[in-house]
Amino acid sequence: MFLQHLDAGQRRALVIFAYYVMAADNEVAPEELAIVAALEHELGLEGCIHPGEMLVEPLFSEFPDRRSRMAVMLKLYAVAHADRKIHPKERAMLDDYARRIGLTEAEVAALDQWGQRHTALVEEARRLVEG
Repeated sequence: MFLQHLDAGQRRALVIFAYYVMAADNEVAPEELAIVAALEHELGLEGCIHPGEMLVEPLFSEFPDRRSRMAVMLKLYAVAHADRKIHPKERAMLDDYARRIGLTEAEVAALDQWGQRHTALVEEARRLVEG
């Protein structure tokens, strides 16, 4: 959703940001790995990001408009909620990202609620498909 509007550099940055959020709590849940792997697949970046690229956090200046910034934040909240809990370190990272791009507290709360609903819907869809 909305990721088709991101250019190649923005797509790479999004995957790196997702890895940062996923690893913020020093624990990587299988659900988090699955959603980041699906993101790489969706963006056509499977196996394309060199581990060395992960050492430098991307800049939010890669995302110059609201549409691209919100697309990134929606996906990052989906990653953070994938394991059904947000660790305080993940929350702090998301709050820092939100602050850096100028989101309001209301927008952050809306993103957080969306992430929770997204995870619930993904789980429901998985149950429907798997029977």
